[in-house]
Amino acid sequence: MAGGDYTVFRIGDLALAVPVSVVRRVVLAVEPRPLPGAPPGVRGFVDVAGNALPLYDLRQRFGLPARRLAVSDHFLVVTTGRREVVLWVDAVDGARSVTAADAVRPPPDLGAGVAAGDVAGVLALAEGLVLIQDLERLLTAAEEAQVTAALRAAAGLATEVVVP
Repeated sequence: MAGGDYTVFRIGDLALAVPVSVVRRVVLAVEPRPLPGAPPGVRGFVDVAGNALPLYDLRQRFGLPARRLAVSDHFLVVTTGRREVVLWVDAVDGARSVTAADAVRPPPDLGAGVAAGDVAGVLALAEGLVLIQDLERLLTAAEEAQVTAALRAAAGLATEVVVP
């Protein structure tokens, strides 16, 4: 895995990153609308610039305790290879450039109960290790189909639904 520019964010004490190129925007958190029929980990949907986007809670994916939305939380709007999604994060630390290819390491064994396949690698930054989130593994094909069906069913609640 090569170096590059990454957006670093936090969920509890866990530091994560995604490539800057997939980040569309960072917005303050708002209360999501329910999305019945969505897979576990999808906490509802939010309207972002007129588009209904699924809100994904990474806490569940990394085995962290669930919690209520806080006023200080942020939503990171990112694009996967298939759709735009919103990641619910505690804080966004900003962009980091990683120029040395050896600063990016292979993913570690994170232990039982953690979706280790979601981690594409680890950034070795001065402030500590940061897990690189693999957005292509965020939802399985079956979960993608569930999200699409749930968004279509909720179309009457949203101003517009973006589906592939």
